Amino acid sequence: MDYYIFEVTINRKGAFTEVKAQEAMEQFSLPRILGEGIYDSSELPKYRHGGVTPERVTDCFELELPLDKRGTIYIESSDRQSNPGFILVAKPGQRRHTLLPYRCQFIHLSCDGELSKQLASLPDFIMLSEPEIAQRLFGEFILHHTGAIDVADNTQSTNTDADNLLAYSRLFELFWMLVTESGKQRRAGQRSEAIETALRYVDAHLDSELTLDVLAGSCHMSPIYFHRLFKRQMGMTPYRYILAKKLTEAKKRLIMTNQSCLEIALGLGFSSQSYFNYSFRRETGLTPAQFRREHSGTYPDRG
Repeated sequence: MDYYIFEVTINRKGAFTEVKAQEAMEQFSLPRILGEGIYDSSELPKYRHGGVTPERVTDCFELELPLDKRGTIYIESSDRQSNPGFILVAKPGQRRHTLLPYRCQFIHLSCDGELSKQLASLPDFIMLSEPEIAQRLFGEFILHHTGAIDVADNTQSTNTDADNLLAYSRLFELFWMLVTESGKQRRAGQRSEAIETALRYVDAHLDSELTLDVLAGSCHMSPIYFHRLFKRQMGMTPYRYILAKKLTEAKKRLIMTNQSCLEIALGLGFSSQSYFNYSFRRETGLTPAQFRREHSGTYPDRG
């Protein structure tokens, strides 16, 4: 593998306007790409009707950009409902599994030195201010890197270097985006003690009917100010956060217990089963009963 240094010109907003690769004035080892493409669990016979992937320990860096809002990603003690608005950065040695269905663009790679330290220091989930740019970078990297591999198998083609150059240019643009977005996240998303208190309250009272007034009261704030602060720091309204947490827990209970849909609805503080069914279907495209049927057998010892 050749060595390059990537010279980046950045506009006032911090976005890339040009990336040029030159022979290194100082050697910089490129990451080793172990896999790239689009993952779609519905295309795998084993997971055609959903399910849960076995827990595994990652052995490389795994970058994933979800393509829709189906599925839930679990990594170590964190979980996040699939959403095209963030990138997952899984590090070597982390435990993870996924509640299916799930679709994403992915890049698996290994690296060392400073680049490895930079990637290892990133949060597991990085919110994106411009998701469409990330989708383009993922797509162009996959296109050009796959093209470089295909060209390498064709002795009549001569543009392997060009494809490699374009692929790694896009990859380093993506790295820069991850670093800058995580920096914004850390600066703007430093959660205040009040919001941390609210999050702990939600976790401890997930079985209750949580309202804006109740959460604001737990932090000794006015509802209007609390709502504004929560949305600024969490990137979503309190209502959306609470609903996502309740629906994630509902999915677990539908798969892993024999509780009826009514018991789950009332046990998670929904005002009625009909409202639970409406919320669940709006988020997943399935009723709770359909979701349970599609995931039956995922845990053979259930019940």
